[in-house]
Amino acid sequence: MKAAQRERPRPSSPPAALRVRALECRLERGSIAIPVEAVGQIVEYEVAPLPLTRGAVRGLGIVNGKLVVSLGVGACDEGRRRTKGILLRTAEPYGHWAFEVSEVISFIEVEPPRAGRVRTVDAREIAWLDVEDVVARADAAFADGATR
Repeated sequence: MKAAQRERPRPSSPPAALRVRALECRLERGSIAIPVEAVGQIVEYEVAPLPLTRGAVRGLGIVNGKLVVSLGVGACDEGRRRTKGILLRTAEPYGHWAFEVSEVISFIEVEPPRAGRVRTVDAREIAWLDVEDVVARADAAFADGATR
C-alpha cells in the first residue's frame, strides 16, 4: 500500500471517565454547553430590563416566586419580554441566577473545557459556560455599585 493511501491515525477522544456532561443550548450565534451540575431547571419567565446595565446582566425576572437575575450574551431586545432560560445552581448560598437561551437541545458529553471551549464526542467545538465565573463577575458589579 502506498504511503498516501494509508490512513492516518485519528486522535482518540478521551475515555468516558474524563468526559464532562453538559446541557447543549442554542444562542443567537451558535451553541453553548452548560455543565450539568449547574443546571437547576429549564424555565420560561418575564424579564424587566434594568437601567445602566451591560455585560451579562440583562434584567430581572420572577421564577417560582423568587427574584432572578437574568444573564446572557449577545444582543438583547429592549423592554419587558418573555424568555427561555436555565435556572442556575451555584456554590453561592444567596441569589438566584438564570442564563437566557434560545433553545435547549440535549444533554451531551464533552472533553474537559479549555479556554472557554469544549469539544463534543462527535468532534464539534462549542462554547463553554463557566457558570461560577459568570455569576461572580455579575455579582461583583452589584456589590461594588459600579456601572458597567
